[in-house]
Amino acid sequence: MKRLDKEQTRKRWAELQALWNAYDPIGVMADGMASRQEYETYVGPMLGLLEAGAPVPRIVRYLYSVNEQFGLEFDAEEAIQFAVRVKNWFQFKWDWTRLNRDAPAMLEAAET
Repeated sequence: MKRLDKEQTRKRWAELQALWNAYDPIGVMADGMASRQEYETYVGPMLGLLEAGAPVPRIVRYLYSVNEQFGLEFDAEEAIQFAVRVKNWFQFKWDWTRLNRDAPAMLEAAET
C-alpha cells in the first residue's frame, strides 16, 4: 500500500463520508437537522474493508450489522447498490492505496 499524505487522507475520508451521507440509512440527512458527521463512525471500518479489497457481499454484511445497531429494517437492494457504489468509487479513485492484493481471499477465509 502506498502511503497517503495528510491531504489525501482527509480527501478520501471526506469523499466516503459524503457517500455515507447520501446513503443515509437512518434517514436523518433529508431534514437538514443532522450533523454532516452523522455516519463518521462507519467511515473507518468501511475504509478498512475497501483497503482489504472486500467483495460486495462482505460490504453488504457490514451494512447489515450497521442497520442492526440502529434497529432498522434492512433494505438489501439499497445496501447492495451502496456497496457497489463505494466499491466502484474506491477502485476508481483510491485502489492504489489497497493493502495486500491477497487480502480479499484472506478476508473471506477468515469468515468461514
